[in-house]
Amino acid sequence: MKSGPTHPSPWSFEALPDDEQRLVLATVERLKRAETSSPRSAPLKGRTLAVLCDAATCPQLQGLQEAAAELGAQVAHIRPQAEQLMRSDKIEAMAALLGRLYDGIACHDLPPRLVERLERSTGKPVFASAGATAHVSAPADRFLLQALLLNALR
Repeated sequence: MKSGPTHPSPWSFEALPDDEQRLVLATVERLKRAETSSPRSAPLKGRTLAVLCDAATCPQLQGLQEAAAELGAQVAHIRPQAEQLMRSDKIEAMAALLGRLYDGIACHDLPPRLVERLERSTGKPVFASAGATAHVSAPADRFLLQALLLNALR
C-alpha cells in the first residue's frame, strides 16, 4: 500500500510516474495552444479548490490559487488550526465537510498524518506542500501547474 497522499503536490511533476508525466506534458501543449484561442476556455469552471493554510495569507500557494482561478476554478483559503484538527473526532467532521464542498484540497505546512487522513476521508485529491512553494515565475511554470491541476481534478 502506498503511503502518503496520492497527489503529493500539484507542483511536483518529478514525483509522477512516467505515464502521468507524459499525460501532463500533453496537457501543457494543449493549454499553450488554447491560450491564443478566443474566447479562452475555463475547463475547471464549476470546480472548487480549498487551500488549507493556518496563516492569514499564504503566499507559498499564490501561484496555485492564480493557476486554478485562470482555469475557472473557485478557490477558498481556509485556516484549519491544524493542532486542533489532529483530534480524530474533529478531523472526520472536517474531512466530511471538505469532501462535500470541494473538488480538491491543497495543504500548506500541515502535518503529514493530517494530510493523509484528509485524503482518505474526503475521497478527493489532496495536495501536500510540505513547505514547498508554488511560485509561478514563468509562463511555462504556470502551464505545468495548470496541467497538473487539470489532470488531478478531472
